[in-house]
Amino acid sequence: MSSRRCADARGSRASWAKFIALGALVATLVVACRHSRPSHIYRLDSETRGWVVIVFNRAEAAPLPRQGDALLIDVPKSGVLVTSTPSPVGAAKDAVLVHHPDGHEEQRAWDTIQAQHAGALTRGAGKPMEYESFFLGSPAELAAAETEDQALARVHATLPQR
Repeated sequence: MSSRRCADARGSRASWAKFIALGALVATLVVACRHSRPSHIYRLDSETRGWVVIVFNRAEAAPLPRQGDALLIDVPKSGVLVTSTPSPVGAAKDAVLVHHPDGHEEQRAWDTIQAQHAGALTRGAGKPMEYESFFLGSPAELAAAETEDQALARVHATLPQR
C-alpha cells in the first residue's frame, strides 16, 4: 500500500472518529435537554428592583407552594426568597407574573428578565448555597447595581451556616 493510501486511510478513520464523537455529544445534549421539571410561576411585585436571589434546599425554610402542577415562587419586595424545595433541574415552560399596586397582574416574557443564573456556592466553612438569581430593572440599573457576586455574598451571609 502506498504512503498516500495509508495517509488517506488514517485520515478517513480520524474523520469517522470525530463524527462518532460529535454524534455522542449531540445525543448527550438531547437527552439532557429532555429532562423535565415542574414549571415555575414567578410572581414579582412591580416595585421590586435589583437582584432577585432564590435559595433552594435549606431545611430551615418552608417548601414552595404549588399551583396545580407548577411551583409558585412569590418573590418578596426584598428580592430574597429561601425555600426547602430542592434546586430545580431540567427544562420547563415557566411564567412570570408582575403584580401591580392596583391589584392587576400582567404576564411578562421570561426573556425580558436580565442576567439569569443558577448554581451553587460555598463561602468560608458554610453550607453550600444552591441558588437562582436574576436582575429586575433596566440595563442602566443593572450597570449601576452591585454585582451578582456581591448580591450572592450578601444573601449567603444572612443564612444559617449549619
